[in-house]
Amino acid sequence: MSTLGSLDRAEDPSSQTGELRMAKTEVFTVRMGDMARRPDQEDRAEILRFDNRFLTAQHLRFYNMRISRIAFALIHPTAVTLELIQCHWDLTAKIPISDNIAASTIRLVGTQISSNGFNEILANFPRLRTLVYYRPEDEIDSHFDMVGTELRELGGNLEHLTMLNEAYMPFCTPIGSLQKLTNLKTLEIDLELLIGFRENPNEDYDEYMDSGFIDPDTSIDYEEIHEQAGDWCLVKMLPASLETLTLHLEDPKLDIYFYTYERYGAKLEELITADDLFPNLVSISAPRLSEVAEKLSGRDTAWVLTKSTMHRHPHPIKAEESVPPALILAEFSNRC
Repeated sequence: MSTLGSLDRAEDPSSQTGELRMAKTEVFTVRMGDMARRPDQEDRAEILRFDNRFLTAQHLRFYNMRISRIAFALIHPTAVTLELIQCHWDLTAKIPISDNIAASTIRLVGTQISSNGFNEILANFPRLRTLVYYRPEDEIDSHFDMVGTELRELGGNLEHLTMLNEAYMPFCTPIGSLQKLTNLKTLEIDLELLIGFRENPNEDYDEYMDSGFIDPDTSIDYEEIHEQAGDWCLVKMLPASLETLTLHLEDPKLDIYFYTYERYGAKLEELITADDLFPNLVSISAPRLSEVAEKLSGRDTAWVLTKSTMHRHPHPIKAEESVPPALILAEFSNRC
């Protein structure tokens, strides 16, 4: 009987014929505590090699582990999903070269990882198509431009990318353009990770986890911060292969830095009307899309707005046609 690891049942959503179905998937889970209960092992990770459940797993989940100790497990020949939760991708972690690596999905949830770690992932998992990254809540001073470089140079096979900074922690440099990810189909990302971090407004000082980095008595020149960040253009940052885009940006910053249509809504309008540059784009989710819809309403279009998502229909809709509850948007132009 194995004393290391546990077998969980995970519910994985998958879309089939337009409806959401839940499929039961077995997940082999390893925690640091499990390792600690094997003091007789010189290398406690080695016990994984002799667990039959591990040997045939399709989904491996690791909690609070140093990647250098379990690197061999990541080149698993049958595990198509690797999930690293609150782990640490240390500088000594090296992924062994193998032609039999099965992983097509890697999820990094609260895992400390440097640009070198992203390099290891993108360079050594040839079947990788889905990469999900939830930034650790206590991480500061990250240089995401280095991550952007790795994505542009090595992420050409990615089809699905999620990059989130849910705790709104500050960072030094953004990812930048993702245009070179020519196979990317879906992107979910915090807008600031693309265009640069803005200081959190003092008015909402107590609501942010990183409030300790800002003196509440200090007056912040929001206009100066906006000018220093520079202009940005979604059309020039996203790949032409994109099918679905989801952008996140919290309301306080929308109200302070992007309060005019020119600073935010116009950027989305430019993307929505650039159908010649994004022929596969069928869905956009972002805050305040209704403002864009109102700006562009009344003309022929292939797009409709329902709630906070714009959907592109296969055939243009005439402006005089009634399509409740969707809001009819504008005719596409050839702007870029």
